[in-house]
Amino acid sequence: MIAIFGIFIVCSIITLIEVPKLKKEKAYKEIFFFSLFLFLGTAFWIVVALRIKIPNPMDWLLIIFVPIGNMIDLLLSF
Repeated sequence: MIAIFGIFIVCSIITLIEVPKLKKEKAYKEIFFFSLFLFLGTAFWIVVALRIKIPNPMDWLLIIFVPIGNMIDLLLSF
């Protein structure tokens, strides 16, 4: 729980430092993407802090490409 609180503190400090600069420059697209990536990063680190198992992207790629590779191997073996 302390780790999650620390994550929120760090993200708040980053936001307080960066957003006023971007607002001053009227960089609204950058504010949007900054907020989006900060939210995604914060969510990821909270999941890590809670020790929730995150699926490995390589597993998804194997699920897709192993059957395709087997099919190509079967077609080329004739």
